[in-house]
Amino acid sequence: MSIEIADIRDALITQLKADTDIKDIFSTRIDYGLGRNVTLDMLPNCVRIVQLGRGVTATDAEIEAEFGSGYTWVWAHYRLHVIAIFEQSNEKTAEDAESDYDRKLRKAITKDRGLGGLVTDIDIGRTVFRTHPEKDSTHYVILEITALTHERSDVR
Repeated sequence: MSIEIADIRDALITQLKADTDIKDIFSTRIDYGLGRNVTLDMLPNCVRIVQLGRGVTATDAEIEAEFGSGYTWVWAHYRLHVIAIFEQSNEKTAEDAESDYDRKLRKAITKDRGLGGLVTDIDIGRTVFRTHPEKDSTHYVILEITALTHERSDVR
């Protein structure tokens, strides 16, 4: 089976939409893609999944040296960002919301670490908090996600 980053992205969106805490905060505003600008229809709250790419843990030469020729399986990492965007003009309330959204997103993402059997595991890296450079009331909670799969190297 060939896995694409879009499959992982879509499974992650489905998992987030099924979580009651996430639905309570972000309603149905959970989607993918984020252009250069935050549009008004994304506010006051939304979640966006942004695809970053795919990497493999070893080169073909390393795999052949360790397992011998003919070995066709590799560990592949798919990297994504889960970004919560929200508006809040009060700085203290915004900080509380950042912490709350980080915790709830982590909980929802790790509820099924295999995304229904699509991946082997999901690793959540660091969380970054940002404020829009031109609009102080727009805040971002950015989680780094790595989905690990074991897939055939000859499919790529």
